[in-house]
Amino acid sequence: MGRRRMTNEEKLLSALNRGDRLFWNEVRTKFGITSPATAVNNLRAEGNCIYRNKVKAGTYYKVGKPSKAIIAAGFAALENAAQA
Repeated sequence: MGRRRMTNEEKLLSALNRGDRLFWNEVRTKFGITSPATAVNNLRAEGNCIYRNKVKAGTYYKVGKPSKAIIAAGFAALENAAQA
């Protein structure tokens, strides 16, 4: 019995966690992901803090550390959900 094969999204997350900055077209060609934005949104929904940056060369993605404002917004959302 061998190891489980990684999905393309898992490969993308692994590369981003290594510190790679990946441009939109690189995500399509290296990982075979037809819609990089959808893949990144799925990873964000799992709790990963992935930032999109636009530069002259195109759009690239990288993993970052969430700001205090993002963490505060998350706690506020949880607090509101608990009260509902």
